Amino acid sequence: MGFKRKPFKGKKGIHKVNKSKPIIKCIKFSLHKFVKDENTRFIIEETVLKGHKIVIHTLQFMKLYMIYCFDEDIPFPKINRNFVTSIIKVICRPRTTTGDPNGKKLGGPFSEQTRNNINTLTNFYNVHYKPFMLEELEYDHMSSIIDYLSDDIVIMYANNIKQHYIEYIERYVNVSFNKKQVIEDIRSLKIATEEKNTRVNHFCTELRKIKNDLLSCEKKYTSDAKYHTWIIEYKKRLIPSRKLIKDNLYYDLQCNPYDYLGKMIYMMKYVESTGNTIYNVCPLRTNIVPKYIPIDTVAVVRLMMTENKKFYRQEGNLVKYQRYIWRKFFHIDKYKKKDYVFRNIIRTDGVACSMLMVRKDLMNKRLPKEPKISTPEEYIDELKDYSALKDMRVVSVDPGMSDLLHSCRCYAYEGKCEYTKKCDNPKPLKKGETYPREQVWRHGLLLCQQCKV
Repeated sequence: MGFKRKPFKGKKGIHKVNKSKPIIKCIKFSLHKFVKDENTRFIIEETVLKGHKIVIHTLQFMKLYMIYCFDEDIPFPKINRNFVTSIIKVICRPRTTTGDPNGKKLGGPFSEQTRNNINTLTNFYNVHYKPFMLEELEYDHMSSIIDYLSDDIVIMYANNIKQHYIEYIERYVNVSFNKKQVIEDIRSLKIATEEKNTRVNHFCTELRKIKNDLLSCEKKYTSDAKYHTWIIEYKKRLIPSRKLIKDNLYYDLQCNPYDYLGKMIYMMKYVESTGNTIYNVCPLRTNIVPKYIPIDTVAVVRLMMTENKKFYRQEGNLVKYQRYIWRKFFHIDKYKKKDYVFRNIIRTDGVACSMLMVRKDLMNKRLPKEPKISTPEEYIDELKDYSALKDMRVVSVDPGMSDLLHSCRCYAYEGKCEYTKKCDNPKPLKKGETYPREQVWRHGLLLCQQCKV
Protein backbone atom coordinates (compact mmCIF):
# COMPACT_ATOMS: atom_id res chain seq x y z
CA MET A 1 0.00 0.00 0.00
CA GLY A 2 1.66 3.17 -1.25
CA PHE A 3 4.93 1.50 -2.25
CA LYS A 4 7.27 3.45 -4.49
CA ARG A 5 7.79 1.95 -7.93
CA LYS A 6 11.36 0.66 -8.38
CA PRO A 7 13.21 1.26 -11.65
CA PHE A 8 13.31 -1.69 -14.01
CA LYS A 9 16.69 -3.44 -14.02
CA GLY A 10 17.56 -5.45 -17.09
CA LYS A 11 20.69 -7.32 -18.06
CA LYS A 12 22.66 -4.11 -18.52
CA GLY A 13 21.42 -2.24 -15.46
CA ILE A 14 18.69 0.36 -15.15
CA HIS A 15 16.42 0.65 -18.16
CA LYS A 16 16.72 4.02 -19.90
CA VAL A 17 13.61 5.68 -21.23
CA ASN A 18 13.56 6.50 -24.92
CA LYS A 19 12.85 10.25 -24.83
CA SER A 20 12.17 10.40 -28.56
CA LYS A 21 8.83 8.67 -28.00
CA PRO A 22 5.58 10.68 -27.70
CA ILE A 23 4.79 12.16 -24.30
CA ILE A 24 1.29 10.70 -24.06
CA LYS A 25 -0.15 7.43 -25.33
CA CYS A 26 -3.63 6.01 -25.05
CA ILE A 27 -4.81 2.40 -24.72
CA LYS A 28 -8.44 1.71 -25.59
CA PHE A 29 -10.42 -1.33 -24.41
CA SER A 30 -13.81 -2.37 -23.05
CA LEU A 31 -14.73 -1.00 -19.65
CA HIS A 32 -16.01 -4.33 -18.32
CA LYS A 33 -12.51 -5.80 -18.75
CA PHE A 34 -10.95 -2.96 -16.80
CA VAL A 35 -13.20 -2.85 -13.72
CA LYS A 36 -12.98 -5.45 -10.96
CA ASP A 37 -16.68 -5.69 -10.08
CA GLU A 38 -20.09 -4.85 -11.50
CA ASN A 39 -20.81 -2.26 -8.82
CA THR A 40 -17.90 -0.14 -10.04
CA ARG A 41 -19.14 -0.34 -13.61
CA PHE A 42 -22.67 0.60 -12.50
CA ILE A 43 -21.36 3.68 -10.67
CA ILE A 44 -19.38 4.75 -13.74
CA GLU A 45 -22.37 4.29 -16.06
CA GLU A 46 -24.57 6.39 -13.77
CA THR A 47 -21.89 9.09 -13.60
CA VAL A 48 -21.52 9.14 -17.39
CA LEU A 49 -25.27 9.64 -17.83
CA LYS A 50 -25.31 12.43 -15.25
CA GLY A 51 -22.40 14.18 -16.92
CA HIS A 52 -24.02 13.83 -20.35
CA LYS A 53 -27.27 15.44 -19.18
CA ILE A 54 -25.39 18.21 -17.39
CA VAL A 55 -23.46 19.11 -20.56
CA ILE A 56 -26.66 19.14 -22.65
CA HIS A 57 -28.45 21.53 -20.29
CA THR A 58 -25.37 23.67 -19.72
CA LEU A 59 -24.90 24.30 -23.45
CA GLN A 60 -28.60 25.07 -23.92
CA PHE A 61 -28.60 27.42 -20.95
CA MET A 62 -25.47 29.20 -22.22
CA LYS A 63 -27.00 29.72 -25.66
CA LEU A 64 -30.18 31.16 -24.16
CA TYR A 65 -28.21 33.44 -21.85
CA MET A 66 -25.90 34.70 -24.63
CA ILE A 67 -28.86 35.59 -26.85
CA TYR A 68 -30.53 37.28 -23.88
CA CYS A 69 -27.40 39.38 -23.25
CA PHE A 70 -27.28 40.37 -26.92
CA ASP A 71 -30.97 41.34 -27.08
CA GLU A 72 -30.84 43.32 -23.82
CA ASP A 73 -27.51 44.95 -24.72
CA ILE A 74 -25.84 43.43 -21.63
CA PRO A 75 -22.04 42.92 -21.78
CA PHE A 76 -21.17 39.31 -22.51
CA PRO A 77 -19.70 37.41 -19.55
CA LYS A 78 -16.15 36.12 -19.72
CA ILE A 79 -16.42 32.51 -20.83
CA ASN A 80 -14.07 30.51 -18.63
CA ARG A 81 -14.16 27.58 -16.24
CA ASN A 82 -15.53 29.69 -13.40
CA PHE A 83 -18.48 30.91 -15.48
CA VAL A 84 -19.38 27.46 -16.83
CA THR A 85 -19.05 25.88 -13.39
CA SER A 86 -21.37 28.55 -12.00
CA ILE A 87 -23.99 27.60 -14.60
CA ILE A 88 -23.74 23.94 -13.64
CA LYS A 89 -24.21 24.79 -9.97
CA VAL A 90 -27.30 26.83 -10.85
CA ILE A 91 -29.08 24.27 -13.04
CA CYS A 92 -28.30 21.36 -10.66
CA ARG A 93 -29.75 20.96 -7.21
CA PRO A 94 -27.35 21.74 -4.33
CA ARG A 95 -25.08 18.90 -3.27
CA THR A 96 -26.18 17.23 -0.04
CA THR A 97 -24.97 14.34 2.07
CA THR A 98 -26.56 11.07 1.03
CA GLY A 99 -29.50 10.27 3.25
CA ASP A 100 -29.09 13.40 5.39
CA PRO A 101 -32.61 14.50 6.46
CA ASN A 102 -31.37 18.02 7.18
CA GLY A 103 -29.96 18.44 3.67
CA LYS A 104 -26.52 19.47 4.87
CA LYS A 105 -24.49 20.96 2.02
CA LEU A 106 -21.08 19.62 1.12
CA GLY A 107 -18.02 21.56 0.01
CA GLY A 108 -16.46 24.83 1.05
CA PRO A 109 -17.85 28.35 0.53
CA PHE A 110 -17.95 29.88 -2.95
CA SER A 111 -15.52 32.58 -4.00
CA GLU A 112 -16.82 36.13 -4.43
CA GLN A 113 -16.70 35.93 -8.22
CA THR A 114 -18.52 32.59 -8.23
CA ARG A 115 -21.14 33.94 -5.81
CA ASN A 116 -21.79 36.98 -8.04
CA ASN A 117 -22.09 34.78 -11.12
CA ILE A 118 -24.45 32.40 -9.36
CA ASN A 119 -26.71 35.22 -8.13
CA THR A 120 -27.02 36.70 -11.63
CA LEU A 121 -27.50 33.34 -13.32
CA THR A 122 -30.00 32.13 -10.69
CA ASN A 123 -32.33 35.05 -11.39
CA PHE A 124 -32.18 34.33 -15.11
CA TYR A 125 -32.61 30.59 -14.53
CA ASN A 126 -35.74 30.96 -12.38
CA VAL A 127 -37.47 33.19 -14.93
CA HIS A 128 -36.41 31.84 -18.33
CA TYR A 129 -35.10 28.28 -18.00
CA LYS A 130 -36.47 26.48 -14.94
CA PRO A 131 -40.11 26.36 -16.19
CA PHE A 132 -38.98 24.21 -19.13
CA MET A 133 -36.82 21.69 -17.24
CA LEU A 134 -38.40 18.24 -17.12
CA GLU A 135 -35.96 16.63 -14.69
CA GLU A 136 -33.78 17.58 -11.77
CA LEU A 137 -30.03 17.35 -12.26
CA GLU A 138 -27.42 16.58 -9.63
CA TYR A 139 -23.64 16.46 -9.47
CA ASP A 140 -22.96 14.78 -6.13
CA HIS A 141 -19.33 13.60 -5.83
CA MET A 142 -18.58 14.92 -9.34
CA SER A 143 -16.73 18.16 -8.57
CA SER A 144 -13.50 17.13 -10.30
CA ILE A 145 -15.41 15.77 -13.30
CA ILE A 146 -17.37 19.03 -13.52
CA ASP A 147 -14.10 20.95 -13.79
CA TYR A 148 -13.01 18.81 -16.74
CA LEU A 149 -16.40 19.18 -18.45
CA SER A 150 -16.29 22.95 -17.92
CA ASP A 151 -12.90 23.12 -19.64
CA ASP A 152 -14.29 21.09 -22.55
CA ILE A 153 -17.21 23.51 -22.96
CA VAL A 154 -14.88 26.52 -22.93
CA ILE A 155 -12.80 24.86 -25.65
CA MET A 156 -15.97 24.12 -27.66
CA TYR A 157 -16.88 27.81 -27.77
CA ALA A 158 -13.35 28.93 -28.61
CA ASN A 159 -12.93 26.40 -31.42
CA ASN A 160 -16.34 27.18 -32.89
CA ILE A 161 -15.49 30.88 -33.14
CA LYS A 162 -11.95 30.37 -34.45
CA GLN A 163 -12.95 27.90 -37.12
CA HIS A 164 -16.21 29.42 -38.38
CA TYR A 165 -16.08 33.21 -37.95
CA ILE A 166 -14.83 33.71 -41.53
CA GLU A 167 -17.70 31.55 -42.80
CA TYR A 168 -20.14 33.81 -40.94
CA ILE A 169 -18.67 36.87 -42.67
CA GLU A 170 -19.04 35.22 -46.07
CA ARG A 171 -22.58 34.11 -45.30
CA TYR A 172 -23.54 37.60 -44.15
CA VAL A 173 -22.15 39.26 -47.30
CA ASN A 174 -23.85 36.72 -49.58
CA VAL A 175 -27.22 37.31 -47.93
CA SER A 176 -26.78 41.10 -47.79
CA PHE A 177 -26.19 41.28 -51.55
CA ASN A 178 -28.75 38.54 -52.30
CA LYS A 179 -26.19 36.38 -54.07
CA LYS A 180 -28.45 33.40 -54.68
CA GLN A 181 -31.26 35.44 -56.26
CA VAL A 182 -28.90 37.54 -58.40
CA ILE A 183 -27.26 34.43 -59.85
CA GLU A 184 -30.68 32.88 -60.56
CA ASP A 185 -31.77 36.06 -62.35
CA ILE A 186 -28.62 36.00 -64.49
CA ARG A 187 -29.13 32.33 -65.35
CA SER A 188 -32.72 33.02 -66.42
CA LEU A 189 -31.70 35.67 -68.98
CA LYS A 190 -32.08 34.77 -72.65
CA ILE A 191 -28.46 35.33 -73.58
CA ALA A 192 -25.55 33.14 -74.54
CA THR A 193 -24.24 30.71 -71.94
CA GLU A 194 -20.77 32.24 -72.10
CA GLU A 195 -22.21 35.67 -71.35
CA LYS A 196 -24.14 34.23 -68.39
CA ASN A 197 -20.98 32.67 -66.98
CA THR A 198 -19.06 35.91 -67.47
CA ARG A 199 -21.66 37.92 -65.55
CA VAL A 200 -21.86 35.37 -62.74
CA ASN A 201 -18.07 35.27 -62.41
CA HIS A 202 -17.89 39.06 -62.40
CA PHE A 203 -20.53 39.30 -59.65
CA CYS A 204 -18.83 36.62 -57.52
CA THR A 205 -15.48 38.40 -57.96
CA GLU A 206 -17.01 41.63 -56.68
CA LEU A 207 -18.37 39.83 -53.60
CA ARG A 208 -14.99 38.22 -52.98
CA LYS A 209 -13.31 41.63 -53.01
CA ILE A 210 -15.90 42.97 -50.55
CA LYS A 211 -15.22 40.05 -48.18
CA ASN A 212 -11.47 40.59 -48.44
CA ASP A 213 -11.88 44.30 -47.67
CA LEU A 214 -13.98 43.49 -44.59
CA LEU A 215 -11.34 41.10 -43.28
CA SER A 216 -8.38 43.30 -44.17
CA CYS A 217 -6.86 46.01 -41.97
CA GLU A 218 -5.68 47.98 -45.00
CA LYS A 219 -7.37 51.34 -45.56
CA LYS A 220 -7.06 51.02 -49.32
CA TYR A 221 -9.90 48.82 -50.59
CA THR A 222 -9.70 46.54 -53.61
CA SER A 223 -13.44 46.46 -54.34
CA ASP A 224 -15.39 48.89 -56.50
CA ALA A 225 -15.81 52.41 -55.07
CA LYS A 226 -19.60 52.05 -54.93
CA TYR A 227 -19.23 49.45 -52.15
CA HIS A 228 -16.85 51.46 -49.94
CA THR A 229 -19.60 53.24 -47.99
CA TRP A 230 -21.24 49.91 -47.17
CA ILE A 231 -17.91 48.37 -46.13
CA ILE A 232 -17.02 51.27 -43.82
CA GLU A 233 -20.45 51.20 -42.17
CA TYR A 234 -20.71 47.45 -41.59
CA LYS A 235 -17.08 46.86 -40.74
CA LYS A 236 -17.78 48.52 -37.38
CA ARG A 237 -20.55 46.00 -36.69
CA LEU A 238 -18.77 42.88 -37.85
CA ILE A 239 -15.24 43.43 -36.49
CA PRO A 240 -14.11 44.59 -33.01
CA SER A 241 -13.57 48.35 -32.96
CA ARG A 242 -10.35 48.06 -30.95
CA LYS A 243 -6.88 47.79 -32.48
CA LEU A 244 -6.25 44.26 -33.67
CA ILE A 245 -3.18 42.38 -32.51
CA LYS A 246 -0.41 42.72 -35.12
CA ASP A 247 -2.97 44.50 -37.32
CA ASN A 248 -4.12 41.09 -38.48
CA LEU A 249 -7.69 39.88 -38.04
CA TYR A 250 -6.82 36.20 -38.45
CA TYR A 251 -4.16 36.42 -35.74
CA ASP A 252 -6.40 38.44 -33.43
CA LEU A 253 -9.19 35.90 -33.91
CA GLN A 254 -6.95 33.14 -32.55
CA CYS A 255 -5.85 35.26 -29.57
CA ASN A 256 -9.23 36.74 -28.52
CA PRO A 257 -11.97 34.54 -30.00
CA TYR A 258 -14.67 35.58 -27.52
CA ASP A 259 -14.54 39.20 -28.73
CA TYR A 260 -16.18 37.95 -31.93
CA LEU A 261 -19.10 36.09 -30.34
CA GLY A 262 -21.43 39.11 -30.33
CA LYS A 263 -20.54 39.86 -33.96
CA MET A 264 -21.48 36.32 -34.97
CA ILE A 265 -24.83 36.56 -33.18
CA TYR A 266 -25.53 39.87 -34.94
CA MET A 267 -24.80 38.35 -38.36
CA MET A 268 -27.01 35.31 -37.80
CA LYS A 269 -29.82 37.50 -36.43
CA TYR A 270 -29.82 39.40 -39.71
CA VAL A 271 -29.62 36.24 -41.83
CA GLU A 272 -32.53 34.76 -39.86
CA SER A 273 -34.62 37.91 -40.42
CA THR A 274 -34.30 37.44 -44.19
CA GLY A 275 -35.68 33.90 -44.01
CA ASN A 276 -32.40 32.20 -44.91
CA THR A 277 -30.83 29.26 -43.10
CA ILE A 278 -28.43 30.15 -40.30
CA TYR A 279 -25.39 28.65 -38.63
CA ASN A 280 -25.46 27.64 -34.98
CA VAL A 281 -23.43 30.31 -33.17
CA CYS A 282 -23.40 28.48 -29.84
CA PRO A 283 -22.36 24.80 -29.85
CA LEU A 284 -24.95 22.32 -28.60
CA ARG A 285 -25.04 18.61 -27.82
CA THR A 286 -28.10 17.08 -29.46
CA ASN A 287 -27.03 13.43 -29.60
CA ILE A 288 -28.58 11.24 -26.92
CA VAL A 289 -25.58 8.87 -26.96
CA PRO A 290 -23.42 9.59 -23.86
CA LYS A 291 -19.96 10.95 -24.55
CA TYR A 292 -16.65 10.33 -22.82
CA ILE A 293 -16.01 11.86 -19.42
CA PRO A 294 -12.67 11.97 -17.56
CA ILE A 295 -12.27 10.15 -14.23
CA ASP A 296 -9.20 10.89 -12.12
CA THR A 297 -8.08 9.76 -8.66
CA VAL A 298 -10.20 12.38 -6.89
CA ALA A 299 -13.30 11.18 -8.73
CA VAL A 300 -12.52 7.54 -7.87
CA VAL A 301 -12.29 8.37 -4.16
CA ARG A 302 -15.48 10.43 -4.10
CA LEU A 303 -17.56 8.09 -6.24
CA MET A 304 -16.42 4.64 -5.13
CA MET A 305 -14.82 4.82 -1.71
CA THR A 306 -17.36 4.02 1.00
CA GLU A 307 -15.12 4.80 3.97
CA ASN A 308 -12.00 6.79 4.92
CA LYS A 309 -12.68 9.39 2.22
CA LYS A 310 -11.37 12.15 4.43
CA PHE A 311 -8.13 10.25 5.06
CA TYR A 312 -7.28 10.07 1.35
CA ARG A 313 -8.02 13.76 0.81
CA GLN A 314 -5.65 15.19 3.40
CA GLU A 315 -1.89 15.50 4.01
CA GLY A 316 -0.96 14.38 0.50
CA ASN A 317 -2.43 10.92 0.94
CA LEU A 318 -4.24 11.16 -2.38
CA VAL A 319 -0.95 11.13 -4.30
CA LYS A 320 0.75 8.78 -1.87
CA TYR A 321 -1.89 6.06 -2.15
CA GLN A 322 -3.17 6.68 -5.68
CA ARG A 323 -1.82 3.35 -6.96
CA TYR A 324 -3.58 1.52 -4.15
CA ILE A 325 -6.82 3.39 -4.89
CA TRP A 326 -6.79 2.49 -8.57
CA ARG A 327 -5.80 -1.14 -7.97
CA LYS A 328 -8.71 -1.54 -5.58
CA PHE A 329 -11.28 -0.94 -8.32
CA PHE A 330 -9.46 -1.44 -11.65
CA HIS A 331 -7.06 -3.86 -13.36
CA ILE A 332 -4.42 -1.21 -14.02
CA ASP A 333 -1.55 -3.74 -14.04
CA LYS A 334 -3.23 -5.71 -16.80
CA TYR A 335 -2.37 -3.07 -19.42
CA LYS A 336 1.27 -2.09 -19.77
CA LYS A 337 3.41 -0.39 -22.38
CA LYS A 338 7.18 -0.11 -22.55
CA ASP A 339 8.56 3.23 -21.30
CA TYR A 340 5.08 4.34 -20.18
CA VAL A 341 3.16 4.34 -16.90
CA PHE A 342 -0.48 4.90 -16.07
CA ARG A 343 -1.23 8.62 -15.59
CA ASN A 344 -4.03 7.99 -13.06
CA ILE A 345 -6.81 9.19 -15.33
CA ILE A 346 -9.18 7.44 -17.72
CA ARG A 347 -11.86 8.57 -20.15
CA THR A 348 -14.96 6.47 -20.60
CA ASP A 349 -18.50 6.58 -21.97
CA GLY A 350 -19.66 3.65 -19.85
CA VAL A 351 -18.90 1.10 -22.59
CA ALA A 352 -15.39 1.75 -23.88
CA CYS A 353 -12.48 3.07 -21.86
CA SER A 354 -9.34 4.99 -22.80
CA MET A 355 -6.39 4.66 -20.43
CA LEU A 356 -3.92 7.54 -20.59
CA MET A 357 -0.24 6.62 -20.33
CA VAL A 358 2.62 9.07 -19.81
CA ARG A 359 6.31 8.57 -20.49
CA LYS A 360 8.10 7.36 -17.35
CA ASP A 361 10.53 10.27 -17.14
CA LEU A 362 7.60 12.74 -17.03
CA MET A 363 5.46 10.99 -14.43
CA ASN A 364 4.20 13.42 -11.72
CA LYS A 365 5.74 16.32 -13.64
CA ARG A 366 4.25 19.15 -15.61
CA LEU A 367 4.06 17.99 -19.20
CA PRO A 368 6.08 20.10 -21.66
CA LYS A 369 4.64 21.30 -24.93
CA GLU A 370 5.46 19.29 -28.01
CA PRO A 371 8.39 21.05 -29.74
CA LYS A 372 7.67 22.57 -33.11
CA ILE A 373 9.63 20.92 -35.89
CA SER A 374 11.67 23.55 -37.69
CA THR A 375 12.29 22.93 -41.39
CA PRO A 376 15.18 24.49 -43.30
CA GLU A 377 12.94 24.94 -46.35
CA GLU A 378 11.16 28.26 -46.63
CA TYR A 379 7.61 28.39 -47.95
CA ILE A 380 6.98 30.70 -50.87
CA ASP A 381 4.30 32.64 -48.99
CA GLU A 382 6.83 33.37 -46.21
CA LEU A 383 9.30 35.13 -48.51
CA LYS A 384 9.83 38.84 -47.99
CA ASP A 385 11.70 39.56 -51.23
CA TYR A 386 10.22 38.18 -54.46
CA SER A 387 12.61 39.97 -56.82
CA ALA A 388 14.67 36.81 -57.38
CA LEU A 389 11.57 34.95 -58.61
CA LYS A 390 10.40 37.44 -61.23
CA ASP A 391 12.33 35.89 -64.12
CA MET A 392 11.78 32.29 -63.03
CA ARG A 393 9.11 29.89 -64.19
CA VAL A 394 6.67 28.53 -61.62
CA VAL A 395 6.59 24.72 -61.58
CA SER A 396 4.14 22.65 -59.55
CA VAL A 397 4.57 18.92 -59.06
CA ASP A 398 1.55 16.84 -58.11
CA PRO A 399 1.04 13.07 -57.66
CA GLY A 400 -2.34 12.13 -59.10
CA MET A 401 -4.56 9.09 -59.62
CA SER A 402 -4.21 8.65 -63.38
CA ASP A 403 -0.56 9.76 -63.46
CA LEU A 404 1.60 9.08 -60.44
CA LEU A 405 3.58 12.26 -60.94
CA HIS A 406 3.50 15.14 -63.39
CA SER A 407 4.59 18.77 -63.36
CA CYS A 408 3.09 21.94 -64.71
CA ARG A 409 5.12 25.03 -65.57
CA CYS A 410 3.43 28.42 -65.74
CA TYR A 411 4.49 31.45 -67.75
CA ALA A 412 3.30 34.46 -65.79
CA TYR A 413 4.12 36.93 -68.54
CA GLU A 414 2.20 34.92 -71.18
CA GLY A 415 -0.66 33.84 -68.92
CA LYS A 416 -0.55 30.17 -69.88
CA CYS A 417 0.39 26.80 -68.39
CA GLU A 418 2.12 23.84 -70.01
CA TYR A 419 2.04 20.28 -68.71
CA THR A 420 5.36 18.47 -68.86
CA LYS A 421 4.40 14.92 -67.96
CA LYS A 422 5.47 13.72 -71.45
CA CYS A 423 9.15 14.35 -70.70
CA ASP A 424 11.38 11.37 -71.29
CA ASN A 425 12.41 9.58 -68.14
CA PRO A 426 14.79 6.58 -68.12
CA LYS A 427 12.86 4.90 -65.28
CA PRO A 428 9.17 5.91 -65.38
CA LEU A 429 6.99 5.20 -62.37
CA LYS A 430 4.17 2.72 -62.86
CA LYS A 431 0.70 3.02 -61.47
CA GLY A 432 -0.14 0.48 -58.78
CA GLU A 433 3.49 0.06 -57.67
CA THR A 434 5.07 1.26 -54.45
CA TYR A 435 8.18 3.44 -54.56
CA PRO A 436 10.34 5.03 -51.86
CA ARG A 437 9.54 8.67 -51.22
CA GLU A 438 13.03 9.78 -52.30
CA GLN A 439 12.59 8.09 -55.67
CA VAL A 440 9.26 9.83 -56.24
CA TRP A 441 10.78 13.25 -55.53
CA ARG A 442 13.81 12.43 -57.68
CA HIS A 443 11.42 11.64 -60.51
CA GLY A 444 9.83 15.08 -60.11
CA LEU A 445 13.23 16.81 -60.14
CA LEU A 446 14.16 15.02 -63.37
CA LEU A 447 10.99 16.33 -64.97
CA CYS A 448 11.85 19.87 -63.92
CA GLN A 449 15.43 19.58 -65.21
CA GLN A 450 14.34 18.16 -68.56
CA CYS A 451 11.91 21.06 -68.95
CA LYS A 452 14.89 23.41 -68.37
CA VAL A 453 13.09 25.34 -65.67
